[in-house]
Formats: sequence, structure tokens, C-alpha cells
Amino acid sequence: MCLLFSVACLLSYFQSEDFFHLDRVIRLTLNYNQEIRSKEDVTIWFVMTSDDPVLNPRQSCAIESTSQMNPFSEILVFHTRPDIEMKVNLPNVKFQYLGPQSMFAGSPLDSWYHSQAFNESPYKRIHLSDGLRTALLWEYGGIYMDLDFICLKPLRDLTRNFLGFEGEKRVNVMKYMTMHYNPDSIPGAGPNILSDVFLKHCPEDNSTDWSGTVTCDGVTAYPKHYFYPVPYEQNQKLFSRDHLEEVLKELDGSHAIHFWNALTNGIQANVKDEVVLTVLARKYCPSVANIAGESFRK
Repeated sequence: MCLLFSVACLLSYFQSEDFFHLDRVIRLTLNYNQEIRSKEDVTIWFVMTSDDPVLNPRQSCAIESTSQMNPFSEILVFHTRPDIEMKVNLPNVKFQYLGPQSMFAGSPLDSWYHSQAFNESPYKRIHLSDGLRTALLWEYGGIYMDLDFICLKPLRDLTRNFLGFEGEKRVNVMKYMTMHYNPDSIPGAGPNILSDVFLKHCPEDNSTDWSGTVTCDGVTAYPKHYFYPVPYEQNQKLFSRDHLEEVLKELDGSHAIHFWNALTNGIQANVKDEVVLTVLARKYCPSVANIAGESFRK
């Protein structure tokens, strides 16, 4: 089993029965389904569990930018609402309805999905999305991305098994969702579980530079600037004219940028504004930007 990466978490490849909470971006090379996986590139997944019938501009930008940067990959958008709509047609993007019950059936997460704790959780929708990501990658492999990223570079040129740290040494994870599930917590488990698992196989010593790339047991951990050049506590830089040049210079080594939608979804942005989010949108998701008009918000 192999693994990829996520903004706030990571999926362990160490044992096939290990299942972790997956956020943001994760690549897992495990049991590829050849009917789904492109021969030229890996499949890239998105999952949408909201009740909205139409993808908003930011979500659509995540999909278009990923499509544009990875033209030989098949982009699959799984959704739990049968009538979802995207206003831009992209040649390598497909939408597919995903029934949670059938997805979990026969998987180690089936008992968790039917548990009282999950079904009575105040964060049930968030946790459902986490579980579906885990099940998809366990079943098919590929790359998972959240809908609040803009993809800046092809993902295929990264090492086969990789993960990305949000910050130095800290990665949020949900390990063994059936064993450590906390229905009253948004992440559902302790934030340091994945780090603990990773460190068991990659013991920390004085020579380990956690601010750079770390490789052990066949897994490469890239530093935060690869996917999180703007940390969540500085999310306002994405909407500030004063920080435009500063942030754009920091993107030279980045493969994607996360715009922290949970924190920024209420911030209004005109697609013509000279701020980081909209400047990148015009470049990496031009079709979406052309129809977004003045409202480039959630």
C-alpha cells in the first residue's frame, strides 16, 4: 500500500487495515482499477457532499485548474446529489453519483458508516466526506484533491508515494476511524495521530530537517510550500492587493495553493480584482473566471 498527501492529514500505507481521515490532497497507489485509471496518468478525485445543485465558482476553479494542469489524467467528481451541475464543460472531467451505502459496503468502514456515533454526529456531513475519500482511495488509488485548491503544476511529476505537510511536523489525521472516531469533533480524532504513525516509521533525530523534504520507508513528505504556500492563519493575504506580489513570488516551488474556504467563503472577490485568488483564477481556470462575473466567492 502506498500513500499520498493532504492538507490536514495523511493516509498510512503501513498496514492495509489502517484507515485515516483524509483532507485536501491525497494520493494513494493501491489496487488501481484499470477501467477507471488512465494509462497515461493517475485518476484525480474530487468529492462533493453538499446539497448545492450547482458548483460555485471556487469549486469549479479547483476542477478546471486541475484539469488544465493534468490533461492526461481522468478527473472524476463524485457527488452525493444526483443532479449536480457545473457550468463549464471540460474534456477530461466526468461527474458520477456516489451512493455512500454502496461505497462503504464490504469495506472496513462499513460498521463505522452504520454506527450510532456517526449518524448522530453534529458533523456528520463533514465526516461522511472524510470517509468517502478514504474508501475511494482504498478501492481505486489515485490522487484526491479538495475543492478549495487551485492546481498550479502537474501532479504526475511528484514522486510515486508522497504526502504534504501543512506545517513543520504537524499533520492532522484520522487514524482508524472505526477505533478513534470522535463524533463531537470536526476532525473526528486527535490531530497528531498521523504524525505519531509516521514518526514510528521515521524516527525523529537531530539530523532530520522537518522544514524540507523527508523520505523514509518509501514515502516522501514534501514541505508546506508545495501545497500550502499561504498558511491558514494568513488567509487574508489571498484577498489583499498589498500582498499580491509577495505571494506570487512564493509560488515558484508550489504545485497547488489552498485558499481555506472554511475561513474565507464569506469574503467577496470580484474576478477582476488584483488579489491572489482572482489573479490565479484568471490564469488557471479562465473558463470559470469568464463566467464568474463580480462574485468569486463560495
